[in-house]
Amino acid sequence: MLFSLLNSGISDPKEIAFVIIMYFLALSLAFAGHEFAHAFSAHLLGDDTAKNLGRMTLNPLAHIDLKGMIFLILLGFGWGKPVPVNPGNYDKLKSKKLSNVIVDLSGVFANFIMALIAAIVYVLIAALTDHSIIWFSLIRQFLSIFHAINLTLLGFNLIPIPPLDGFNFWVGVLPVRFRYSNFFRKYVQFAPMILFGLIILGMLIRLSALSLIIEFISWPFEKVIELICSLILMLIN
Repeated sequence: MLFSLLNSGISDPKEIAFVIIMYFLALSLAFAGHEFAHAFSAHLLGDDTAKNLGRMTLNPLAHIDLKGMIFLILLGFGWGKPVPVNPGNYDKLKSKKLSNVIVDLSGVFANFIMALIAAIVYVLIAALTDHSIIWFSLIRQFLSIFHAINLTLLGFNLIPIPPLDGFNFWVGVLPVRFRYSNFFRKYVQFAPMILFGLIILGMLIRLSALSLIIEFISWPFEKVIELICSLILMLIN
C-alpha cells in the first residue's frame, strides 16, 4: 500500500500519513468485524472459547496482530489474530458439519455486510448532503477504502487454501474419503507455498495473479452491492 501511494504521485508526507491512518483504521475495523463474526457465531452455536478469551468483541485491539498489520501496509499481505474455536462444543444444531460451515463463513459474511453498509452510506451521503461540506470528501474517501478492503478480505478468505476460511469451508463439506486421500494431503502441504508464491510474484511484476483471483471471487458480491445501491437510489429519486 505504501509503495502504491508513492507511485500514485502523492508526495506530501502529511497527506501520505493521513491516507495510511485511514487505511489502518479501515483495516482494523474490517479485521475486527471479521473475527468478531467467527467468535459470535461460535457462541451462538454453543462454543464460548473465543468469548472466554475476550475475543467476542468489536474492539480492534483484541484482533490485530501488529506484525501482520505492518506486513499488510508495507508489502500488501498480512494477517490478524485468528479466533480460537472448539467445534466439539457446538451443540445448538444437530449437524456438526452445518455448524462448522456457519462459523467458517461468518467472517466473510461480516465483510460482505460491512462492504454493503459502507456503499449504502456512501450513496446516501452523495445523494442527500451538500458536497461542498468540508468533511464530505474525507468521509467519502474513508468509505471507499473501507468498502474495498472488506471486499478484498472477502475474496481473499474464500480462496480454498489453508488456513483461510474458504479452505475450512471446503474441508467441512468434502467427503471424508477425499479428505484422507494422498492428493488432499499433498495439497494441504503445498497449497500455502502456492499462496506465498502468488504474493511474491505480485510484488515482482505489475500484474498480480492473486489480485485477479480475489477480484474474480469478490465480483458477484460486488454486483449484489451495486444492485442494492441502485435500488436505494431509485427509491430516493
